[in-house]
Amino acid sequence: MAIQTQVIDATALLNARSEIEKSRQAKELLAVPASALAAGKVVAFPTETVYGLGANIHCPEAVDQIFTLKGRPNDNPLIVHVGQKEAIFPLVSDYPKAAEVLVQDLMPGPLTLVLPRSKIVPDNVTAGLDTVGIRLPNHDVTRYLLKLAAVPVAAPSANLSGKPSPTLAEHVVHDLKGALKYVVDGGPCKVGVESTVLDLSAGPPLILRPGGVTAATILTCLVGHGITFSQPNWQQQLLQSGTGHSVVDADVPKSPGMKYRHYAPEGTVKLIAGSNVRTCTADVLQKVETLGNKHSVYGIFANQELISDVRQQWPSEKQLIAYSYGPNADINLATHELFAGLRFLDERKAEFILVETFPDRGMGTAYMNRLIKAAGGTPLEIE
Repeated sequence: MAIQTQVIDATALLNARSEIEKSRQAKELLAVPASALAAGKVVAFPTETVYGLGANIHCPEAVDQIFTLKGRPNDNPLIVHVGQKEAIFPLVSDYPKAAEVLVQDLMPGPLTLVLPRSKIVPDNVTAGLDTVGIRLPNHDVTRYLLKLAAVPVAAPSANLSGKPSPTLAEHVVHDLKGALKYVVDGGPCKVGVESTVLDLSAGPPLILRPGGVTAATILTCLVGHGITFSQPNWQQQLLQSGTGHSVVDADVPKSPGMKYRHYAPEGTVKLIAGSNVRTCTADVLQKVETLGNKHSVYGIFANQELISDVRQQWPSEKQLIAYSYGPNADINLATHELFAGLRFLDERKAEFILVETFPDRGMGTAYMNRLIKAAGGTPLEIE
């Protein structure tokens, strides 16, 4: 039987002059979904990265329901979200100095730390692993929601497994309407891709999934606090982890996003190769010659300058739908809009979706990680 999904609009709280935790309106608005979380119900909520589908880790049935609602493989571990830094300590059996300084400097933020778990973290949250991923989201509404619930909350992205992650509440409703009771609307997600997952459970730090915090930022934080490791090449391995040069074994997923195809629309995703507008346009036109036929619907996700150049040379007999993330090439804007763009083009039945690419460095690492998985292919060599 379908559930009547209620969207709780909390966007006004973000614009209030007073702190959310001191707001009577916030407490009244979030009390119901917080109580639902504590009682073992599944609730969708915003973060700075993407919307999450949350369940109290101490309610096995609620955690199992996440896997069922998403169609998610149960060997894919979940990340535990907390509302304050102090809530991390009971969840871990070891809290190294590296974790301490990263939490101090980079949380709240789009960073997940993988640490040895304590006995209170259930197997169905960690997929039976002896580690747990933990993060403190940088979203005022959700941190207050988690504080009101007063329980650790396991939460993957609030979408059907394998599809583009949701960055708006309406994306969650599109995928899961009738399957869950509450969706907290906190507006558009600021980052647009999931958190960086950093493994601190054994040996030097390694990125398992690139995201909103770059490897360089993590390294700067660690070195700035005098953190070092005995392995001679640990800094270089950290910088390479999460890229196409990663040394991490993706067949043993200690983090979401490592093993299975993710972020994929119904249409076939093709990566645009090129170092400037001219070469990118040439690559688009070359690809289109071999894709589909005159009845096919094509989509493009790119900056407006590139889209305009493509349109000028586009074959008149073929239909093109465009999603522009911004006026010129900009990795931060592209990352912010990627999932929304893929969903937009999918809803308009684009059979082939051509997507602008960026070099695999900085935020480009997270962007290209999501894009390559969406395309189900191998990395391009992009300078």
